[in-house]
Amino acid sequence: MGNFCTDIFQAGSKVVLKTSTYPNKRNVAYGTIRSTDPRTKACGIELGAEFGLVRIDQSLLDNEELVREVSDCKTIGEAFSSGYLIAWPSTFIREKDN
Repeated sequence: MGNFCTDIFQAGSKVVLKTSTYPNKRNVAYGTIRSTDPRTKACGIELGAEFGLVRIDQSLLDNEELVREVSDCKTIGEAFSSGYLIAWPSTFIREKDN
């Protein structure tokens, strides 16, 4: 079947980021997929097959820790206010209901 993220999501897809600490329970942010290409770099590190590159459109849980720190940002809220794209595990990305 291939990779979950690349099969379902395309760049521009509106998504919900789920917490990676309590699987599939809490929504931590709304975002837009920017890339699912494993070779895409986020802060110099390749995404790899298990991650999607996401722009945070709305933070729902500011203090949720990022799975991979971005620059000096450690949380969803910090990355959102700084406008950084973040790498998020594809297993914790769901399609947003309109």
